[in-house]
Amino acid sequence: MPIRYYDAAANTFDVAEVAPGAEYFGDQPAAIQASGQVDFTSPCDPPEGGWRVVDPELTTDAALNDAISVANALPGAAGVWLDQSQNPHPDAPDNNPNVRVTGDIAVVEARLREVWGGMLCVSPAIRTSEQLAEIQNSLPMDGMMSSSQDVTTGTIELWVIHDDGTLQRQLDAEHGPGVVRVISALQPAN
Repeated sequence: MPIRYYDAAANTFDVAEVAPGAEYFGDQPAAIQASGQVDFTSPCDPPEGGWRVVDPELTTDAALNDAISVANALPGAAGVWLDQSQNPHPDAPDNNPNVRVTGDIAVVEARLREVWGGMLCVSPAIRTSEQLAEIQNSLPMDGMMSSSQDVTTGTIELWVIHDDGTLQRQLDAEHGPGVVRVISALQPAN
């Protein structure tokens, strides 16, 4: 399958190389390889004594659902995701919530401990999920293929047909560097 690059000035495609289909995805430009590879592991360092269940009675699926609901309803909620990499023993719950908030981490953790007794990571965020949604909804539609929020980093990934760097610079100036990461499906010819 050919790897094509787009020359915006000439409005043409250039075939840089032809690769067997099985090798195609590994040979894509770095911008395309990097997208969609979200790291769902916990951003928190292991607590003193290691990750452990603090209240086995509150590690049911219902308790997990309650914890997720509480986390999403908190003022300053910035994202919730589950991590399965910290399970210290077979009796531990399969999913461990990671919660990002713009508010007081200790207050949030205390509130979540009322409903969840398993491993828990509460980490700081710069923007709430609502603020990120406002940014996402304000993105230019011209040439946009799709956009999504990355709750683990508090950023937005914007897929466009082509960006020569102009849109990325504009969005960095408007929202701050790295808040919106523009990924151009077409790469310029070298």
